[in-house]
Amino acid sequence: MQELGPVLPFYVMVVFWIAKVIILVLICSFLALLGIRMIDVLIPRIPKRERVGENPISIGLFIGGFFIFVGLVIHGALTMPMAVGAPLLETL
Repeated sequence: MQELGPVLPFYVMVVFWIAKVIILVLICSFLALLGIRMIDVLIPRIPKRERVGENPISIGLFIGGFFIFVGLVIHGALTMPMAVGAPLLETL
């Protein structure tokens, strides 16, 4: 007779879910830092770059946007559905 519930115990599913979240957050954070580095490379070509750096409001808005981005990445990793009946590696 087939089981109606999940085949794996609950704690194993939670461990895999936490591992999936950590892996996704690390990958997305690495890509975000790579994007920041690319922006740093492109900024010297922007005219009047010193003027942008003088204003603390512009720097604060940029850093605030980065924090919002990281929060959205973590939220997306936490709420991403995990298929219960599928093999675990396919859900990552």
